Amino acid sequence: MQAANDPVVCPTCATEAKRVYSPPGLVKTPTVLAKRLDRAHKSAYEPEVVKRAPASQGTASPVIHGHGRPWQLGH
Repeated sequence: MQAANDPVVCPTCATEAKRVYSPPGLVKTPTVLAKRLDRAHKSAYEPEVVKRAPASQGTASPVIHGHGRPWQLGH
């Protein structure tokens, strides 16, 4: 451990180099992705409560069937 701060010879250019230490295996997740992953994880256990359905883009026109069998609505 005492030799950890000692400079070493660079294997590429053969000059003396300072050792640099960084945490291993840590990756910075992009903020947008982290927020989406967090929201997906939360919604798996605590679904969001909504007061009403989202507004549709257009108005749906009624479907008119001309087959003359009112007892078969929706078939």
